[in-house]
Amino acid sequence: MNPPTNAHTTWRKSTHSGQQANCLEWQQASAAQQIALRDSKSGAHAPHLTIPHPSWLSFVDALADRT
Repeated sequence: MNPPTNAHTTWRKSTHSGQQANCLEWQQASAAQQIALRDSKSGAHAPHLTIPHPSWLSFVDALADRT
């Protein structure tokens, strides 16, 4: 079962996604230092993956290094 997400925080996606629905969305999860990820095609009740915040930062930094 997925940990709860933060109902008061907006799901975010890359500005490069435009209006397309095939992207990854993320939000700060209700658990401290956690990031929730979901597939935007699945909508508001989509299952999500929760990972530690430091792991998310490492992932984003690795992507930035590839550009």
